[in-house]
Amino acid sequence: MQFRSSGPSSEGLPTAARHAISLCHECPVRAMCLASALVFREEYGVSGGLTPGERRPLETRLARGEALGEVLSSALSYSDERNQQGAAR
Repeated sequence: MQFRSSGPSSEGLPTAARHAISLCHECPVRAMCLASALVFREEYGVSGGLTPGERRPLETRLARGEALGEVLSSALSYSDERNQQGAAR
């Protein structure tokens, strides 16, 4: 499932986009969704729990030759931490 949004991060996003990000954390194909968005440079929407602006630096890491698995691991950890911080508020 992919949700459309724009912007550099989840901060300041509309309620619907924040809700979409929270749904991603429960999705069994979240890593695959994020991998697809990174590999195909998806320009719009929330994919794998990250906004397009959050995915751009990850795409750069891939372009520089970093392994997809390493990029995904760090991105999903970041996304989990952000989600936990948001839930604590």
